[in-house]
Amino acid sequence: MQLGYFPRVRVTHTSGQAEGQIYIPVINYMLMVACITLVLVFQSSASLAAAYGVAVSGTMAITSIAFYGVATHTWGWSRLRAGSLVAVFLTVDLSFLAATLPKFWQGGYVPIAIGAVVVVVMFIWHFGENLLHSHVGAHLLSWADVHGGIEDGTIDRTGGTGVFLASNPDDVPQSLSSHVQLLHGLPKYVRIVSIMTANVPVVMEPDKFVIAYHGNNIEQVMIRSGFMETPHVPLLMDILAIRGDPDYTEGGGLPAMSVLPDDAIYFTSNRTFAATSRGNMSALTERVFAVLHRNAASPTAYFNLPTDRVITLGTHIDL
Repeated sequence: MQLGYFPRVRVTHTSGQAEGQIYIPVINYMLMVACITLVLVFQSSASLAAAYGVAVSGTMAITSIAFYGVATHTWGWSRLRAGSLVAVFLTVDLSFLAATLPKFWQGGYVPIAIGAVVVVVMFIWHFGENLLHSHVGAHLLSWADVHGGIEDGTIDRTGGTGVFLASNPDDVPQSLSSHVQLLHGLPKYVRIVSIMTANVPVVMEPDKFVIAYHGNNIEQVMIRSGFMETPHVPLLMDILAIRGDPDYTEGGGLPAMSVLPDDAIYFTSNRTFAATSRGNMSALTERVFAVLHRNAASPTAYFNLPTDRVITLGTHIDL
């Protein structure tokens, strides 16, 4: 998920010390169904021996290859040092794997088929997300366009306060860009909110919030959230209001709009996909990506937004 190879799902961290100790409900239920299915199909542990052997020996070989990447890129080992050690591991691992492959049709195909499905899903998601970001980036407004439109009157300012979620704090959020392009206007007060996940369990004050004021009643709030924290955006906005008068990246005090009113509207974006062969993805691949995208956790649920005050702006895309 963090690397962009899997759709966003709900993740529960169960330890404040080990960042990777997690519980993912949807994956747990999928494993339950898979385990029950394997028991019903193979009916005995002896029948599962071939599948187990391929799974274990294959995992050992993949782990050795991954170790080489970590040792050279993260630990700074030389290729000769890491390669010499991995060569010893792979000699054993590949020998075990070769010994189990003759049992492919006796059940060894099961872990290979499951692994192939996971790899295909990962690459389809990664490829589709890259195309989606390129498409969205090509149609986004720049901050110069937004401020220029406000100042020359082509972008009207309505009443109220709008909160726009942004995955990239440096770009104009797609929901804000779509709002301007479709409605030619913006709320009187605008707050851009970005959640940045840190490699610590909990981020405490004064490092929790970074606030920048862009002018024209547009404020940007970057929230650093620990991996044990739930990104509850409305609650975080209340904490920010109680916080007082933070320092700005460009000086000045906290404007009155930083106390978020109860009737503030949250704006999110949604995409639907044409799934035709005219884009860079084939129709079948784009159809699979559309299903994955549709079943990923929605921003409203993921960030605990109030459902009665959320407006979703949709776009129709052919990747």
